[in-house]
Amino acid sequence: MNILITRPLIDSEDLMGKFFSLGNKVLHLPTLKINSVNMISVDSDKYDAFIFTSANAIRNLKTKNFDKNKICFCVGAITEKIVRQSGYTNTLSAGGTVNALKNLIVNSNEINEKSNLAYFCGDNVSTELDLELKKEGLKIKKIVNYLSEKITHLSSENKEILK
Repeated sequence: MNILITRPLIDSEDLMGKFFSLGNKVLHLPTLKINSVNMISVDSDKYDAFIFTSANAIRNLKTKNFDKNKICFCVGAITEKIVRQSGYTNTLSAGGTVNALKNLIVNSNEINEKSNLAYFCGDNVSTELDLELKKEGLKIKKIVNYLSEKITHLSSENKEILK
């Protein structure tokens, strides 16, 4: 079977390896390029918890005063895995959807209306999680720490492979 993977390489290496080991032909053509935002480091001490809706948000995190015990709410298992690999130990995973993440945060005993939350995300989001959480009475700061750029050019070699 021929399989086309469009995710960035860092997010798809394991999956590509599994497909390849099963005898599939795997073609990697990413459709997005992820770029870090040039920003000053965020002071971790100002926030009671961090929220991550993607692996890219943690990969592009810039903080000072690193606190491995900082509460980290993660959209899913892959994001949580990368958060843990980054050194954080107090992580909670919502199972993969932003709505589940919102419910996890709102129903958490770890935070309350006095807590300060930092929401790290990219420039393109499917749901305005910060606005949804503000409606629930929570104090949250949205911090865009990466940009996604569409890849629109295909090399002639890749065009031929797709044909």
